[in-house]
Amino acid sequence: MISPGYMDTQLNDEAMLTQQKGFWTTITPMKRIGKADDLNGLAVFLSSDASGFMTGSNIFCDGGYHVF
Repeated sequence: MISPGYMDTQLNDEAMLTQQKGFWTTITPMKRIGKADDLNGLAVFLSSDASGFMTGSNIFCDGGYHVF
C-alpha cells in the first residue's frame, strides 16, 4: 500500500486553497507538496518482481510528514 502525503493534484488546484497549500508546505520536512510523479518509482517497484516477497506493507511517500 502506498500512503501519499499532501499532494498537488487537479482536485486541489483551486485559488482558495493557496493558503492551505502554504501551510502543508511548512509542516512537511521536505518543505514542498508532493506531485503525482513522486509516486511513480514506488508504484513501479511494488508492481515488479523486486517486491515479490512483500506482503501487507504500508509505504509512506509523504516528504517525511509521518516522522512527526
